[in-house]
Amino acid sequence: MKHKHKEYILENINKKSIEQIARDLGLKERKIRQYLKGVKTETAKTEEKGEVMPGQPKVKSAFILFLIAVLTVGIYFNSLKGGFVFDDKPMIVQYDFIKDIRNIPKAFISSTNIFGNTNYYRPLQTVSYMVDYFLWADDPLGFHMTNVMFHILAVMAIYFFIILLFGNKIYAALTALFFSVHPVHTAAVSYIAGRADSMLCLFAVLSLHCYIKFKYLKTGKGCFALSVLFFIFALLTKESALIVPLVILLFDIFLFRWTVLKKGIPEPLYYTPFAVTLAAYLLFRVKYMSFYTPGTVEPFPFFSRIITAPYIMMQYVRLIFFPNDLHIERLAWVGSSFFNVRIFLSTALLVILLLVVYKAQKNSKPVFFGFLWFLIWIFPSLNIVTPLLSTLADNWLYIPSIGLFLILAFRIAQLYDITRKKNIFLSFSVILITLLYVASMAAITVTHNKNWASEIAVCENTIRFNPLAFKVYNNLGVAYAEMGKMDKAEESFLKCLEIKPDTGMAYYNLYKIYAGRGDMDKANECLNKAKELDPYEVNVLIEKKYRK
Repeated sequence: MKHKHKEYILENINKKSIEQIARDLGLKERKIRQYLKGVKTETAKTEEKGEVMPGQPKVKSAFILFLIAVLTVGIYFNSLKGGFVFDDKPMIVQYDFIKDIRNIPKAFISSTNIFGNTNYYRPLQTVSYMVDYFLWADDPLGFHMTNVMFHILAVMAIYFFIILLFGNKIYAALTALFFSVHPVHTAAVSYIAGRADSMLCLFAVLSLHCYIKFKYLKTGKGCFALSVLFFIFALLTKESALIVPLVILLFDIFLFRWTVLKKGIPEPLYYTPFAVTLAAYLLFRVKYMSFYTPGTVEPFPFFSRIITAPYIMMQYVRLIFFPNDLHIERLAWVGSSFFNVRIFLSTALLVILLLVVYKAQKNSKPVFFGFLWFLIWIFPSLNIVTPLLSTLADNWLYIPSIGLFLILAFRIAQLYDITRKKNIFLSFSVILITLLYVASMAAITVTHNKNWASEIAVCENTIRFNPLAFKVYNNLGVAYAEMGKMDKAEESFLKCLEIKPDTGMAYYNLYKIYAGRGDMDKANECLNKAKELDPYEVNVLIEKKYRK
């Protein structure tokens, strides 16, 4: 095979099908496949050394990742000054269990009631807080440093995963760069309680990476054992890890079908450990700790959830390019008719995107892979299977965004490749626009970190976008009360009750204010109402009060 043929194959293998390349070069498909097999083998051998495939920039992976890590630390540096906010308090500050490192074994065999009468079971996240508390006590600095560390580790895992799949450092570097700086991820990085998402991403990507290396690059059984182990870690971090085996199965069918489908049904042996692990986890959760308990689900009609799903998906896509309204406690919205303007337009746009992606299946593998990844990982958050209290949350985009960033990286690399051969000014424009996108996302991240700096900052930012966030008004009132601003605290609690009159904790907090003022008639009235609406939580708080 001529050298120019090899160059053409390497340049276009991620853009065109082998069939099309064979036609372009006038070669047999078999010959191209043999050449690619040799290239893949060589890539597997040199990957650990940080070398690249022919035709790509000769820059060491270590250097690329060092630059991205430095940039990531830089844009999240001001988040290190933040305190414990929102769910950080029940999960860390008020949770005595994590303050004793000897409780680590217990974290794996018991649930926690940090959010009231619920079965919250994410033991590895809890253990990470135990280690942080052991090292840093009540200082939030150490907790924030750990969050940034997990984010950087996730970025590195994504980088090597993209190289493994496509053998292209440009795709990998751009995807990792976009992922590392995007402000939507502040909900998982600047917010200590959001750590589960970065931990899940790290373990899930490592599990998939090891699985592919074992099955398709024949790297030995150790890699397969690691894949299963990382899957277990992912399950013990967050429930969304349940779909990792589905991701593996769909990858085998759609991305590696030239290997798998020739043998018929994929070998059951590869899936058995994942299936057994999944079954054991589900049995444990169903028998001892149910997934959904009162206070975590909302009875939205199934039809409404189905027709609203395209709108939710398009909102997530929008956030990648226009993250102008980042906040927690987003207003839960579902449509009642398919002909609602938002639902109809979102569905039409989704259909167009699906058609484009389907056409890209043969000629643009990164586009097909990226959108498939996005669809799989976003599915649990679409409220189709279970109607959660929220229909949209910034942190739910953490893992799905990898697919969208890969598509963006591929299209930018493709556009640059086309323009550099025709017009140097156009190719420079592609680089400039890419840098502007990265710079603008990084700037928004730095700015948005300030909205996570304190409880009041979080609450005020949220109310700006969602004035009906009753829970946020309650938290804002608590923050004001801790500062001694009782009038403002009372105003916030009353606003919470105005929006949602059955909020027991708001009544309990008003009880404390009125009791402090000596107005026992109002205090007892609020306390009785709180016990009526939220007996479990109120009784726990009263018990703690008397214990002190």
